Amino acid sequence: MPADLFKDRVSVIGFIYPKESVSFEEFDKYWIGTHEDLFSGLPIVKEICCGTNSFTSTWTSTRSSPMKAFSSCLTGAWLSETEEKLLEVFQDAKYEKSDETKFFDRAMSEMIFGKMAVFIDK
Repeated sequence: MPADLFKDRVSVIGFIYPKESVSFEEFDKYWIGTHEDLFSGLPIVKEICCGTNSFTSTWTSTRSSPMKAFSSCLTGAWLSETEEKLLEVFQDAKYEKSDETKFFDRAMSEMIFGKMAVFIDK
């Protein structure tokens, strides 16, 4: 049976890279611990986000591959009712931009908006 796209939610997936001066291990620990606590505690996040999750790459291959770039980033996904509401989160005055300046390389990082479908849900 074909999967349907969520009709009542959109998602943004972020590919977040560390600054060159930060090791991936430091970045990973900070992202999952300190940053997630700060981010999830923001009133705008509690109001707007229907869900958040994170993915940390464990692929350590040294072979040359287009996928190798993803082994040095973290991935976050955020769900909300509309793209506009998700943008409100990242444009909110209380969003901890100074938190990002310590660890994140914003120039390397990317965000992709879209709708999701679930193919297997056990």
